[in-house]
This record gives sequence, structure tokens and C-alpha cells, in this order.
Amino acid sequence: KHFPNVFAVRLPENEFYPAAGQGAIGLEIRSGDAVLAFATAISHPETWRKITAEREFLRLLDGGCHTPVGVYSQLSGEVIRLFARVFPEAGGRPRIGQAEDVDPIAVALQLFNSLK
Repeated sequence: KHFPNVFAVRLPENEFYPAAGQGAIGLEIRSGDAVLAFATAISHPETWRKITAEREFLRLLDGGCHTPVGVYSQLSGEVIRLFARVFPEAGGRPRIGQAEDVDPIAVALQLFNSLK
């Protein structure tokens, strides 16, 4: 189907950072549940590492779904590059930073500390 009255533009990820974990699907499964084998089979370790870093950064900010922050991660081999823009709630210019590390928790902490 075509929608002649709809105009859409793809926003480049490196310019418009999404919310932490945006686009990832999370599953909560009881311990010992048979569904765990299925979930493990479809798990994507690279995405898991990136989302862990993004969510840890948000946790360090004490942020939530209404916190004015965009965070974006990339993998290059084992290295996670984490980028963030933290906007003041009263408006104004964002604090912008980036960090890289092989550990998702460490990279989030580095980025958090650089934006204090």
C-alpha cells in the first residue's frame, strides 16, 4: 500500500540518539521454565552487551522513560562505544559524551563520570 500523504525521514543514529534499549525485546522467564531454552536460542549476545551498557548508563543517571537523555552504542570487535546526550530538564544545551571499553558496565560508568 502507498500512503501519499505520509512523509517520513530516517533519522541517522549518530545524530538522533534513541532512548536506552530502544528497539530491543526483553523477556522475563521463570527459573527452570522450558521457555528458557527457546529464549537462549534466539538471544543475540552483541545486542545484550550494548543494551546492558545503555541501561546501566540510564541507571547511573537515576533516569527513566521520562528522562531527557539519548544513548546509543556501537560494537567494534569486543569494544563497546557508548554515546550520550543528556538534556537539562529546564531546556538548554545538552551535555554530550562518549566512552569505550570492552565491559558494558565499565563503559557506562566511564561515560557517566565524564558527564558529571
